[in-house]
Amino acid sequence: MVDRSKPDGTIPSIRERLKMSHISIGVTPGISFPEYTLVGLMDGEPFVYYDSNIRQMVPKAEWIEENEGTDYWSRETQIQRDFQEIFRTSVAVLMRRYNQTTGVHTFQSVIGCELDDDGTKRGYLRHGYDGEDFISLDLNTITWTAANAKAIITKQKWEVTPLLANFWKRYLDITCIEWIKKYIGYGRATLERKAGTEISENTDSVTGHLSKCTDDIVRKINVTSFPNQKHWINAEDSGQTKSQSHCLQVCILLANVQSLDNKLDDLRARIKFQRDIRDCNLLCFTKWWLNPAVPNHTIQPAEFFSVHRVDRTADSGKSRGGGVYVMANMDTALCELHEALTQFQAQHRDAALIVVGEFNSANLKRAVPNLYQHVTFPTRGNRTPDHCYTPYKDSYKAQAHPPFGKSDHAAIFLLPKYKQRLKRETPVQREVARWTDQLVAAL
Repeated sequence: MVDRSKPDGTIPSIRERLKMSHISIGVTPGISFPEYTLVGLMDGEPFVYYDSNIRQMVPKAEWIEENEGTDYWSRETQIQRDFQEIFRTSVAVLMRRYNQTTGVHTFQSVIGCELDDDGTKRGYLRHGYDGEDFISLDLNTITWTAANAKAIITKQKWEVTPLLANFWKRYLDITCIEWIKKYIGYGRATLERKAGTEISENTDSVTGHLSKCTDDIVRKINVTSFPNQKHWINAEDSGQTKSQSHCLQVCILLANVQSLDNKLDDLRARIKFQRDIRDCNLLCFTKWWLNPAVPNHTIQPAEFFSVHRVDRTADSGKSRGGGVYVMANMDTALCELHEALTQFQAQHRDAALIVVGEFNSANLKRAVPNLYQHVTFPTRGNRTPDHCYTPYKDSYKAQAHPPFGKSDHAAIFLLPKYKQRLKRETPVQREVARWTDQLVAAL
């Protein structure tokens, strides 16, 4: 160990630079590796850890375990569960943006701050995709810097409103530094043993850091190559219109099945084990040979697909055969809705966000974790396909009303919930010392 003592033999009471960072990595699902992993580092040493398998934030250093209680770990666990869903959505969105339907892909993020002994502070926030820089935050101008053409789309969305950039700047300039000061108090004995350690990492570029993390993951999951993988043509590069480009990014499976009833097990197996089928936007089957007497739930191969069908009936002049069966992947639809909501919020940042509609089995909260669903009772039979989402927990009380006419859906009345502050909070008794008349006269 290098001797860092001063000429008089004393050890500096604080090292030259203190640094805290968090590295997060999201991976395409369906492989033997957590879809989301976070590692917190204090001066390069892990002190907290979370992944999507254990779904808990856990300590990796004695000093944090000994000084933080249950509330801290519960709060940090919930935060990471929310980020887990955000990273899951980000991977899916970027795969579509890069016209990727198969393979293992990663979305990485590194965020951190540094505090010098002279009080100098610096912070950084960068996102990467497949080991390459994607977008980063310039703290001087409070703007986003796109590393490539695909990232410009994200940059434009995020810069419609400065709220996101301002939030992270405040975190890096204030909150992150406060955590460093707090943690150095927890682990002073450990951290000061590194007094004067030279920090060689260049925070101006984290491509190498992200690539290293990605390489570690790739080695662990033993990724196989896809030499015959086909990529769609980028419609924007071929001069097509925006609407044509959007349509080309929808993956479709079309098959003439000649009776689906005896092929449901085959379809379920393909959805479960073949990623390209599972992530397909639309599954379209012709000649499925079923009739209106067969209910949808008996032929739905997975809960994240919604069923849309047209059966051949006796009115067509034929007793059997025909029929069209289309399944829409609700997970990819939710990602599209998430992007649309993000853009809407950026354009109308003072508006109240309320999302209502018939979602069937889809759950918008999977794509947008900060929304809350207020309809908690069945609205059609024993199911709840009708949802109402807002960013405010317990903001509405939903009541079931009779359906309109012959509709098989109950009407929903959403009443804003409000409690006086006196009823929400327990009254606090305080003693107030008052000056007596004698003391006032003496004064």
